Amino acid sequence: MVSVTPTRVPLRLRPGEPATVAVTIINQGERELLLRPQVLEVLGGENDPATLATSERCSWVEAEGEGLSLEPQSRREFSFLVRPPVGSPEGTYRFALAFIPYQELPGAITFTGGLAVLLELEVLPPPPPKKPLTPYIILALGLVLAVSLFAFLRIRRSRKV
Repeated sequence: MVSVTPTRVPLRLRPGEPATVAVTIINQGERELLLRPQVLEVLGGENDPATLATSERCSWVEAEGEGLSLEPQSRREFSFLVRPPVGSPEGTYRFALAFIPYQELPGAITFTGGLAVLLELEVLPPPPPKKPLTPYIILALGLVLAVSLFAFLRIRRSRKV
């Protein structure tokens, strides 16, 4: 028996912002398991049947490696780097972070369809543009000038007395 945890990962990112998603694959069987990661976009609405497809958006999610090997009765953490590119439209995108049989080994565990984690990525609007600091710089310079002038006049008065 093979399992993956967590089975669902909600994630909120702004365009260009990276995050790492880690999942754990557990081989509860008695034979070695070879898997390769694959990222698929989950298409279809809540009331429509889901369809898995490769799309340009799949490049937003990058697996840490080409494949993984799990000895019997072992577990392994596997990571994906998620980064919606700058300019990505805001919205919710669903991906299946899938693990499918990499190759057949004599006596290896085989199963159809593989395992998958549902990644629900909400792309947030980009942050508002930063306002220039010009008013703050002018205020700070004015304050420094006022304090300097006050100190100068005070020193000048004390020398006259």
